[in-house]
Amino acid sequence: MSAGFKPGVARPARLYMLMGSHPANAGRLMLEAKGMDYKIVSLDKQAGLHDLRLRAAGFRRGTVPALKIGGRKVEGTREIARALDEIQPDPPLLPADADARRAVEEAEAWGHDILQPVPRRIVRASLVANAYARREFLGYMGLPPILAPAMLPVLKRMANAVDATPARAQADLAGLRALVDHVDGLLAAGVLGGSPLTAADFQIAPSLRFLLTMEDVRPLVDGGPAAAFARAVSPEYMDPLPVGIVPAGWVPMAPVAP
Repeated sequence: MSAGFKPGVARPARLYMLMGSHPANAGRLMLEAKGMDYKIVSLDKQAGLHDLRLRAAGFRRGTVPALKIGGRKVEGTREIARALDEIQPDPPLLPADADARRAVEEAEAWGHDILQPVPRRIVRASLVANAYARREFLGYMGLPPILAPAMLPVLKRMANAVDATPARAQADLAGLRALVDHVDGLLAAGVLGGSPLTAADFQIAPSLRFLLTMEDVRPLVDGGPAAAFARAVSPEYMDPLPVGIVPAGWVPMAPVAP
């Protein structure tokens, strides 16, 4: 966490996050890009019930990332990007040029609405369907695997909240290569990967970076410009999720390079 000049902000910002959450990591990366002083409030121990903790802290939506900064409470990656630009304009997350800003905002919206839910649905559907995934999840949280049956209702609640059904997750996996190709196109067009990095870069890269940590899914994402971009923007991430997290038969064969 870096320190920087923060006009009008007397205390370090507080970023509430689940450490493995790709949107929460987008919020962290934007704070880093701004050089702002901040502290992380980890909600990992309350995963699945973290919305209750956030509402108790005064956040309306109860989702991560949630940010307290300069007396304000801000929720969501897009809202955080605009709040940070308002508080500290340089370096900008949204370009001043109207055409460039429009392209960034369109890419950011695609990353938020289309790409961001995909890894979330895949993981949550897998946790409900796969006992091995549940045991690994508890280990990640530092809890004994014997609690796995008791966690199932919480995990079902999390899955239902985002329509993470087995059928939806399998459709997401089948369409993953097309999403990666879209990111390749945004990179080729110069919308992503420029300098300074924009809200669109920070919106899209963490979602791909999360998918690259999933050993079951990585072959569908790796090997091209989009994967290199994700690693460059978010070089550090959580430990890899081992093979077997996603239920057998859900992941299509990765394309064979010519």
